Amino acid sequence: MTAIRLWPGLFLVATALAAWLRKHRQRTAVTSSREVLGRIMLGMFLSLPPLAVHPHLSMAQNPRSATAQNRKVPATYSAWQEVSFDSHMFLQLHPGWYHLKNSNIYFVIYPDMTAMSRGLDRVACFIEKSETKGTIVLRSEIKVNTFFGHDYSVEDIAKFFNKVKKERREFDLSNEERDLKEHLLKTKLLKLDRLGKYHGQERAALLGFTKADQYPSDVSPRPMHIYIHEIFHGLWFTTDYRHDIAVYWNRIPAQEKKIIIDILYQRAQYDPNDLPLIQREFASYFRDYEGQEILASSEAQQLAISQLEEYQRELRNIEQPYIKALTEVLQNQLLRVE
Repeated sequence: MTAIRLWPGLFLVATALAAWLRKHRQRTAVTSSREVLGRIMLGMFLSLPPLAVHPHLSMAQNPRSATAQNRKVPATYSAWQEVSFDSHMFLQLHPGWYHLKNSNIYFVIYPDMTAMSRGLDRVACFIEKSETKGTIVLRSEIKVNTFFGHDYSVEDIAKFFNKVKKERREFDLSNEERDLKEHLLKTKLLKLDRLGKYHGQERAALLGFTKADQYPSDVSPRPMHIYIHEIFHGLWFTTDYRHDIAVYWNRIPAQEKKIIIDILYQRAQYDPNDLPLIQREFASYFRDYEGQEILASSEAQQLAISQLEEYQRELRNIEQPYIKALTEVLQNQLLRVE
C-alpha cells in the first residue's frame, strides 16, 4: 500500500528532473557557442613559451621567478658605487662600476688591460681615431692594450651602439661591450626609444680604467696620473670647463696650435679636424706635462719651456673651481669626522 502511494511522487520528481536537464542542455549549448572563441584564445596564450629573459640578467630582475628575493644581483650589474674624488683612493679600487660624487662622471674599472681593451677600444676607434672615426672596426683589427684610459660622452656611446645596430653587427659585440650596453640601459644612462634607437643622457661622461696594479710597471704615465687625466675629460663632458678651455685655446697663437695638434696626433692619432677633441686632450695633457712623454717628441722641442709652463699655469687656474666643486663633498665629510 505504501509503495503504491510512492510511485506518483517519484514520477513527479523524474518529470521535473528531465525538464531541468533539457533546459540546462539548451543553456550550455548557448554558453559554449559564446565561449568557444575565448577558449581558443586562452589555449593559444597558454601554449606560448615564457617571456625571454636575457641570460645575463639576475633572477631578481625576472618577475616570474619564485625565488627572486633569494638571489643576489650579479656584481656585473650592481648599481653605481659612489666614490669621492681622491687619486690615492683610486689605487685601491677593485673592478666595478663607479660614480664620482657631486658630478655626472661615471667610470668602469676592468680587471686587466685586455678586458678594458675588449670593452672600450672599438668605441675609441669609432669616436676619436682619425683613420677609423665613424666606423665599427672588426675586433680582429684591434691591437689590444693600446689605451691606458678611456673617456666618452654617453651620447657618443649611444651613437656607437646605434651604428652597430644599423649594420646588424650586434652578434660581433664582445662580452664586455654587451655588459657596457646592458649596464647603461639598466641604470638609465642609455635609453631605447620605440624605434629601437639608443639615446645617451646629456652631459654625462663614462670613463674607463684598468685595476691600478694591472698597468704595466715600466711605462709612463703612472696609474694616478691616468686617473686624473681622465677625470678632467669627464669635467669637459659634464661642466662648463669645456667652454673655459675653448676660450683659452682661442688665445693661443696659430703656430703654437699647429705644433700642439701635431704633438697630440703623433702621441695617439687624435683626429686633428675634431677641434673639441683636440682642446680636450690639450687641457688634460698640458696641465701636467711633467708626467707625460710629450717633451720627448721632436715637435715638442719647438715649444719653449716657458710656453709649456704658461700652458700649465693657465690650465690649472681654469680648473680650480671645478676641482673645488668635486672635492667639497670630501672636505665636508672630513670636517664632520674631525
